[in-house]
Amino acid sequence: EHSSFGQQLAQQAQAQEATVREVAAEIQALGAAASRADFLNLAQRYAGDQERLQALVGLARPVLDYQFFQDLTMQIGQAPDAERAKLEDLRESLLELTQQVDQQTQMALEEAVQLLQVLIDAPDPAPLIAENLPFFDEAFLSVLQSNLEAAQQRGNIEISAKLRTIYEQVMSALRDNMSPELKAINGLMAAESEDAARQL
Repeated sequence: EHSSFGQQLAQQAQAQEATVREVAAEIQALGAAASRADFLNLAQRYAGDQERLQALVGLARPVLDYQFFQDLTMQIGQAPDAERAKLEDLRESLLELTQQVDQQTQMALEEAVQLLQVLIDAPDPAPLIAENLPFFDEAFLSVLQSNLEAAQQRGNIEISAKLRTIYEQVMSALRDNMSPELKAINGLMAAESEDAARQL
């Protein structure tokens, strides 16, 4: 934090966070009924601004689907010559960024599968769970949940029992390591009634 390079990195991180917050606010302003056309307009406004485009793809990746790129390609075909190159560059940037996000997602899922297999193979997963808390993210919980459901559907009692135990141990470890604020919120959400929540 005292080196000039470290300070430069900290400033970059702060600038990136501010950009993500701005883009998130603009997405939220579109409302729940936002269409592909709204996101396409937003992307066009960000054309040439790689950081905002990156934030848009990170926050709204599911919207940038095959139909989105078809609509963008149609706009490119209808655009005047002066605007066409800019829109083509936008399409290339968006394709590259979505590919990067998809690769990161795939890698995260593969790592989650490997970690889950290690926990299944362990005679006692509890110590491993305590050592690997930072890795129990949304991707891991999604993989664990889908494997648990698949084992139950197949009627594999032994594996489903093991996965259920791992799930409970992971959730317990995550709850124990929550910040006081999150513990308070979870306590309120778990309250049996509105009166009990008010008392808490």
